[in-house]
Amino acid sequence: MPVFTAGNIKPGIVLFHKYRLTLFVLKTNHHLQHFDKSNELFFFKNLPTRLGQLVLIIAASVVAGWVFDISVLKRILPDFVVMNPTTALLFIFSAITLWLHQTNDKQGTQWMVDIISVFITVIAAIRLAGFYPRLDTGIDQLLFPNQLSGNRMAPNTALAFLLVGLSFWLLNRRRKYAYLFSQIASLLALAISLLAIIGYISVDRTLYRVATYIPMALHIAVTFFILIIGILFASSQHAVMSVIMHKNIGGKISRILLPITLLIPVIFGWLRIEAQRRGMINLEFGTALMAISIIMVFTVLIWGLAWSINRTDEKRKRRKKRC
Repeated sequence: MPVFTAGNIKPGIVLFHKYRLTLFVLKTNHHLQHFDKSNELFFFKNLPTRLGQLVLIIAASVVAGWVFDISVLKRILPDFVVMNPTTALLFIFSAITLWLHQTNDKQGTQWMVDIISVFITVIAAIRLAGFYPRLDTGIDQLLFPNQLSGNRMAPNTALAFLLVGLSFWLLNRRRKYAYLFSQIASLLALAISLLAIIGYISVDRTLYRVATYIPMALHIAVTFFILIIGILFASSQHAVMSVIMHKNIGGKISRILLPITLLIPVIFGWLRIEAQRRGMINLEFGTALMAISIIMVFTVLIWGLAWSINRTDEKRKRRKKRC
């Protein structure tokens, strides 16, 4: 029989406790990682619904402004363009369509999504055709005709709705290439809204107005931006969005870089225009300064990401050695 003494019992007890502690740490890390991933997944999964609700609130407020003749609800500031009631109505239908798609009930809601998306596309197409005088049906003049005072749906607004309607219809097909073309249509509509937003920031009417027609209102451009981000995240597991939303390091980097890529050029572009408008710099120096500033910001950003990735990789290697 083995003889148990104080000398050979203590090392065994120490090893046993170390083993239990290691298991506890590994389990805790696993649960924390699972918790973080589930939280992130929950956030992005519910993002289209939340954005759709925000679009619905904005559009319903505008309709209420037309019903009760409250100017502040129809436009942001007194000098800004009023949102046409037909535009607000199409935003309401778009928000409902986004919510119906998120229900994932193919039999109960798929046909409703098809009907509403076709309705949005047809209304937008009729309005676009109406810019040729002989084909103008005045479809955007049917609601509150006595209050409109010549307010019409802008050409870029109609084109954006046409792309949104097509995007919804393709999204509802739930096939590989349909998801891709849906996202392409959404990205084109996103470009239209971003162009208008940048135009308002830089006070350049050519970016949000087509020829002599009524310009796209600022709150219309912002609402389009919110809506289209919701549409893109509604197909986050497919096509282009699947790369951005991937759980691996490539997806995480893209989720960090994309918002910064959108914001930095706009901010520096606005600063350059303001400095040039105030006579502080000329066009050539302003352009060069903006380019250098953007290069420096992205250089620092890339260095920070590389440092973070290297540090994470080193931690992973140390964990492997311990195991």
